[in-house]
Amino acid sequence: MKTTYTIIAALALLAPTLHAASVTVDFNSLPTAQGWSYNGNVPQANIFSVGGGVLTQNSIGAGTGFGYFQMLGITDNTSPFSLSFRGRVLQEQFGTTLNAYGFGVQLNFASQAFIIGLGANRIVSSTTSGNTVVSTSIDTSQFHNYLFTGNLATHAWALSVDGAPVGTGQASIGMTDNTLYFGDLTTGPNTRGDWTQLSFTQVPEPSTLAFAAIGALALAGRAILKRLRRC
Repeated sequence: MKTTYTIIAALALLAPTLHAASVTVDFNSLPTAQGWSYNGNVPQANIFSVGGGVLTQNSIGAGTGFGYFQMLGITDNTSPFSLSFRGRVLQEQFGTTLNAYGFGVQLNFASQAFIIGLGANRIVSSTTSGNTVVSTSIDTSQFHNYLFTGNLATHAWALSVDGAPVGTGQASIGMTDNTLYFGDLTTGPNTRGDWTQLSFTQVPEPSTLAFAAIGALALAGRAILKRLRRC
């Protein structure tokens, strides 16, 4: 019985390393009231407001202005990620075919960047070969549930909308921080739209969990041997 308790205790001590980051935004208040920071050359109050569980973004008329929220240091460089969000784009200004990052999400993992942007009539991404159109078949003026997943080992990402696969691609290379961003990410198109949900998680690969469990058992074994020596 003591041996069982020792193993359980060792696993409990290791548990924080078995579960990576998890972040969910509550849009009943501004993200800056929930631990996020704001970055922009336009004041936050000029672009973002909240009401009824909706974060309204409006950078129309801001010229080359931009403004976004960021959560620093929450991503790790090994685990696959999942980013889900719900939103819509109601108006876009100065947009180009390959730029829709006035309403976008971005995850940086040391040397990789995974980016998705919603335009008035398209979804785009930034890849190793440059910006690319992921889809023009989604009516982005309506609310949809977007699921953006990525594998850091292969640099690959996949996007689904309302549960249906939409596109895949490769991450951009060259970023140096470990940060999650969302909002108006560019000085190109300014955008008006709404966010109602956003959450991010990273879960270690099964092999990582297995090695961690072995490590926990090893810790437990050492503890048992020490107890036996004392007997």
